[in-house]
Amino acid sequence: MLSMYLSGQQFRAPGSPASEGPDLRRHLKTDMSEMKDVETVTLALKTLGSFNFEGHILNEFVRDCVVRYLEQDNHEVREAAALTCCQLFARDPILDQSSNHAILVVNEVLEKLLTVGVADPGMKL
Repeated sequence: MLSMYLSGQQFRAPGSPASEGPDLRRHLKTDMSEMKDVETVTLALKTLGSFNFEGHILNEFVRDCVVRYLEQDNHEVREAAALTCCQLFARDPILDQSSNHAILVVNEVLEKLLTVGVADPGMKL
C-alpha cells in the first residue's frame, strides 16, 4: 500500500520481472507535489521508515521513489523523506556489499541526502 501511494505502482522486488506498466523512474519524474497532501505523504514516509521490512530489499525503492520526495517544496516532506532514506539504508544489507551496482545505489542516495542536508537550512537530521 505504501508503494502504491508513494510511487503509484505496486512494489516490485529487485530482480523480479518487469511489469507491463511504465518504468517507475520515468513515472516519478512527474510533479508529485500536485498528487498528494503533505500530511498523508509525511505519514506514509514515516511509516515506511519505521516499519520492520526484514527480509525485503528496499534500497532500489528508496533510490527510485523515496529520494524523489527530497526535492519537494514542503520542508516536512523533505525531512520525512531524508529520515526514511537513512532509516531504511541503516538496516539494508546493501551496505555490506561491494558490487558496482550496490556502490552506485548507495552513492546516488547519499549524494541526494548530502545535498539536502547541506542546502536545506531547516533540516534537523
